[in-house]
Amino acid sequence: MKLKIEKVVFGGDGLALDQGQVIFVPFTIENEVVSAEITSRHKKFSRARVLEVIKKSSERRTPPCPYFGICGGCQLQHMSYEEQVRVKEAQLKELFPIVLPIVKAPKTLYYRKKISPCHEQGLLGFKGIDNCTFVPIDRCLLFSDKLLKEIPHFKEEGPFLIDSLSIEVSSKAFCQNFPEQSLNLYHYIKSLVAKENPVIITDLYCGVGITSLLNAPLAEKVFGIELSNEAIRLAKRNALKNGIENVFFKAQKAENAVISGDLVLINPPRTGADTRVLQNILHSKARTIIYTSCNPSTLQRDIKRLEGFTLDSCKPFDMFPQTSHVEVVTVLRR
Repeated sequence: MKLKIEKVVFGGDGLALDQGQVIFVPFTIENEVVSAEITSRHKKFSRARVLEVIKKSSERRTPPCPYFGICGGCQLQHMSYEEQVRVKEAQLKELFPIVLPIVKAPKTLYYRKKISPCHEQGLLGFKGIDNCTFVPIDRCLLFSDKLLKEIPHFKEEGPFLIDSLSIEVSSKAFCQNFPEQSLNLYHYIKSLVAKENPVIITDLYCGVGITSLLNAPLAEKVFGIELSNEAIRLAKRNALKNGIENVFFKAQKAENAVISGDLVLINPPRTGADTRVLQNILHSKARTIIYTSCNPSTLQRDIKRLEGFTLDSCKPFDMFPQTSHVEVVTVLRR
C-alpha cells in the first residue's frame, strides 16, 4: 500500500492514515511517501514496514551504523540531526503548553558512558527491533568507536569534576549517561534553584547526590532521598570529600520520604513518580517543584496529578541523540 507519513510520534515511528486507520511505520520521516506492507493489525492501529521510499525527505540520510534497523537501540539514525531535534520539540509541544528551545547535544555519536549488552552463546549484542530477537554486534557507535570486546561496558574513569565538585560514580548506581550534556542539564537546574531562593530542598531520587551537592550553597539544608544503598553510600562519600555539611542523605523509598522545605527536586525513573510521592508533595509546604524526566508521557501524567501546581516552563535536553528519547526539565509552582 502507498502511505504518506503525517508526523513522527513518540517512540520514533512515522504515523500514516489509511481510510481512517492509524498505521505506524518505523524509519520514516514526516511528509515522506512510502510503499509499505502491514506486519500486524490491532483494534485501533496497525503496524507496517517500508518496502520503498517513493518520496524521500530532504532530511533523510544514510545511517552511520550498519546495525540500524535491526538492533533496537536507535530509532532516528535515518534523519539528519536537525530533523531529530525538530521532531522532539514538536512532540513535546503536543503535550505541554510551554516548551523552550531544546538544548542540542554537544556530540551525536560516542557519547554514552555505559551500555548494557546482552550475551548469547559467547556473543555480545542487543535485542532487536522486535524487543525479542538477539542481534550480535561488534561495536555500538553511541558508546565507542572500538570493538566492544576490547573495552569494558562501563567507562570507569574515576571521579569527575562538575564545577568545583569531585564526584565519584559507579556502574551499580544511576547517573546520567552523557557527561557533557549532563553538565548543561545540571547547570540549568542550578540556575532555576537560584531564582527560587529556597531555605530547604528535598531531592527525591537523588542518585549519587549530584543535584543535592551542586545546590547545597543555595539553601540552608538539602535532604537527598534515594532507594539504592550503593548510590547513597557514594552520595555521602561525595559530600564528605567535598566538605559539604548541610546535605543529608537517606536510603529509603521516595514514597516514604518526608517532604521538607519549600522546593522539591525530583528525577524519577521512566515509569514516573509513585502516586504516594505526588500526594506527599501536595500535602507538603513546597511551593516549587523542579521535575526532571526522561519520559514525557509519564511526566505529563504526573503533572496532571499535581493539582494546585501550575506548569511554568518546560526545557528539553537532547541527552539521547539517534534515539527517540529526550530529557525534560519542568518547573511547577503553586
